[in-house]
Formats: sequence, C-alpha cells, structure tokens
Amino acid sequence: MKKTIVVMLAVCSIAVLGCDDAQEHRDKMKYLNEKGEPKSAEEIKAEEDAGIVYYEDEAELPDGPVQEIFKIGSDLAVENGGKNATIQIIQDVYATEIWTYHYNGGEGAPGGTIKMIAEDGTVYGPWQASSKNTFYWVAYPKIEIPAGKYTVIDSDPGTWSQNSESKGMGMTWMNGIYK
Repeated sequence: MKKTIVVMLAVCSIAVLGCDDAQEHRDKMKYLNEKGEPKSAEEIKAEEDAGIVYYEDEAELPDGPVQEIFKIGSDLAVENGGKNATIQIIQDVYATEIWTYHYNGGEGAPGGTIKMIAEDGTVYGPWQASSKNTFYWVAYPKIEIPAGKYTVIDSDPGTWSQNSESKGMGMTWMNGIYK
C-alpha cells in the first residue's frame, strides 16, 4: 500500500502562522482542495484509504550540521522542461529544505509544490514552495526521510530548469541533517 505523508508545520516559535491558526490551516489541507473548495466525503475517504496522513511537525531539529544531501545542478545555460529528477539519499536524513530552479528565460515562476516518491511508492509531500529571488523555489519539509532512491517531482515542469549536464532532469537539491 502506498503511504503519503503531508506535513503542516505548526511550531509557534518558527511558524509564520500563530498556533491558533495552525489547526485551521491543517484542516484546510485536509478538507479543502487546491482551489479552496470543500472536498467531498468520497475524496476525503479516498485520501484516508490511500494512506495520506495530515499531522503537525512539532519536533525539534536533530543534532548535527545542516548539509547538502543531494544536488542536481549546473552552471551552464539552462532551458525549460525539466523532467522528474532521480536521486539517491545515502542514509536516513531529516530534510530541512528542498529547492528547485525555475529560470524560465529570465522570468522565473511563482512557487508551486515539490514532492518525492520513494521506490516503494511512498509519497513525501507535496510541500508548498515559495519563490525566492524569482528563480528559486524552496519548501521546508522538516521530516525524516529514509535512505533510498527517490523521484523528485515539481508541479511546474514547463518552467523547471534543465540542461544537458543535468541529463534533462529538473535542477533540484536538498539540505538536511543526517541521522
């Protein structure tokens, strides 16, 4: 059975929203679709049957330095149309942030979502990403991810930067703390 994990950060000291608002926003994730319209009972049941879990991450960061976990990137000229990126995580990690690059001919792109799918079908995310400096999307998973092979999926592959050096895969990287 596939298991999908959706994280809603609700730690008062680091959340943009106050704690009173965190429950409301988690409920919106669970009960509203991407357009902000109410999900039907059937949609909610289907998510539950699919193993989608909504919870608050109140864990403190584990000990250890934040470091680069993986990176697909290049300093060469880029084009749009990045394909899903295949990456390997060499040991269990607490993911602090995941980035994708959207140069898009110098126009950038508004933030979308980033998710990862493990070889066994487990889905991590999608995480809402915000646009930084127009070209970079960043999401803050703040979740433990086991070692293994993953596919990184960006919600806007049409603007996801890639080139021959990345073998057509969308440019992406993750920072985190190895366990």
